Amino acid sequence: MSNKTVLFLIFVLGIFLISGCSNDEANSRFKDVPEKCKAFSDDVCGLFSCMTDNCWCDEGIDGAVLMEGTNDVENEDGALFTVLPYLGRDLLTGNERAVKLNSVFYNVFIDYADREEVFTVANDGTIIKTVCGV
Repeated sequence: MSNKTVLFLIFVLGIFLISGCSNDEANSRFKDVPEKCKAFSDDVCGLFSCMTDNCWCDEGIDGAVLMEGTNDVENEDGALFTVLPYLGRDLLTGNERAVKLNSVFYNVFIDYADREEVFTVANDGTIIKTVCGV
């Protein structure tokens, strides 16, 4: 290879590496993180606390992360269909609903005869247990 070819390849590789490192969105597993919360881009619980008022992860005995993200969630239906496999179900029963909390998180409500269960789903598909209060 000639010196010009080697220099060109090094230049292209340098541009590729620099552009990848400067793009915070590309380095985050979550999409649409507000500027004030970018420091939590690798911490789903820290991000949830930053993006909500008086809410946090419920660490409990087993920790707050119920299932690591495996798919992108873009809307309420996507959040519902992310929770179903975690519950061991394939189909909706009509007792489920989802609400978008902000640009990253959704709450999925599952109604049972005697109680309601709530799951928080991040837009990377991670399911977490959360608590809100004063």
